[in-house]
Amino acid sequence: MPTWNETRAYLAGRYRLRRDDTRSVELAWRFPGTPELQLQTIEVRRAMARSAAVVWCDLGVTSIAPHVALQHNATLAVGALAFADDAYVLRHVLPLDPLAWPALDEVLELIAHEAARLRGRPLGTPSAACFRHLAD
Repeated sequence: MPTWNETRAYLAGRYRLRRDDTRSVELAWRFPGTPELQLQTIEVRRAMARSAAVVWCDLGVTSIAPHVALQHNATLAVGALAFADDAYVLRHVLPLDPLAWPALDEVLELIAHEAARLRGRPLGTPSAACFRHLAD
């Protein structure tokens, strides 16, 4: 079981951290086709005498119809939409006991990628493909 400090050290050795303090670290991701950096925060939280890494990304939106958010949650294999500090976030919780580095890496990339995708096309916004049948 890695400690939070061991987890921070792993992240610092594997990724370029934008911020690193005793309670959280921040990463920045850039994905093809997305103009903005996707910021991601990893925080340590304790509940019931256990530590966990909470991975989250701000989606940059403050309004999503509740039924749309819940429908999207049902499609996610990793993470869930939540509302925190007046903004929607995509978050996932990983207990530090047991935590394997490959599992952490996978969750970090999946959460950041989905958040960047949602930022580029907010929930409830139809894609151009849904109007293709109307083209001449």
